[in-house]
Amino acid sequence: MLSIDYTENGADAKLALEGRLDANTSKDLKTKVGEIPESILNIDMDISKLEYTSSAGLRVVLQLHNQLNQRGGKLVISHPNEVISEVFEDTGLSDCLNIVR
Repeated sequence: MLSIDYTENGADAKLALEGRLDANTSKDLKTKVGEIPESILNIDMDISKLEYTSSAGLRVVLQLHNQLNQRGGKLVISHPNEVISEVFEDTGLSDCLNIVR
């Protein structure tokens, strides 16, 4: 199960994820990402309560990163736990994503 909390403040937004981001739940995040207005340039994705992510979940995160870059904005991924941090490092995504621990 994945809980997604989304709030906007001008051109900035916060996206908080809780639970598991896997093949079954990544479609929920993809739907939410598709609903984000083009006026949003910067997103802080708080994943402090994310327990697990699969490659399907990473794909959606990377798509959001690219989408915001094309708009001249940025995605910041904040507060990953140790397990999620290892996934980002092992996949090489920690080198291209803005991650704040």
